[in-house]
Amino acid sequence: MHTVSPFRLIGPVLLAGAAAVAGNGLSTHALAASGTAAASATPVHTLKLAKFGQVLVNAKGLTLYYYTPDKKGKPTCTSACAQTWPPLLVSKSLKVQNIHLPGKCATVAFPSGGRQLTYNGWPLYTYVGDTHPGATTGQKVQGIWFVATTKLKHA
Repeated sequence: MHTVSPFRLIGPVLLAGAAAVAGNGLSTHALAASGTAAASATPVHTLKLAKFGQVLVNAKGLTLYYYTPDKKGKPTCTSACAQTWPPLLVSKSLKVQNIHLPGKCATVAFPSGGRQLTYNGWPLYTYVGDTHPGATTGQKVQGIWFVATTKLKHA
C-alpha cells in the first residue's frame, strides 16, 4: 500500500512529499516538471532502496536501467531488445531543465522514433520483468544491465 502526501509548489517545480511503501522501507520523492498537474506526468522520479540508495524510476514507479553497450549517449537496445527493455520515451516538449536530480537529464533521438530520456548521458530503460515499484529483477542481467541510481557516473 502506498501513502502519498500532498504536493507543494516550490519555485517553478512541483515537489511531491515522501511516500512510503508499508512494510519494506521504501520511500520515494517525485519531482514534477513545471506546469504538470501530477507527479505521474513526470517521466522520472527517485525511489530509495536499501540495496541501491536513490534509484531512478519512471512515472509508474518502475525501476530504470542503463545498458553498458550504450556509448556516448546513443541508444543501442532497439527492435527485439526494446521489447524486453522498453526505452523511457518522452514528449518532445518535455523541459528537462525542470527535472531536478543530482545529475543531468537530457533527451536523445531513439532509432525507431521518439525521444529517449537520458541521465548523465545514459539512455534509460525499464524491464518487463519488473512488475511492481521497487522490483530490480533486471539488475546485472547478462552482466550489461544495471539499476540507474542518482549517483550514476557520466557515460
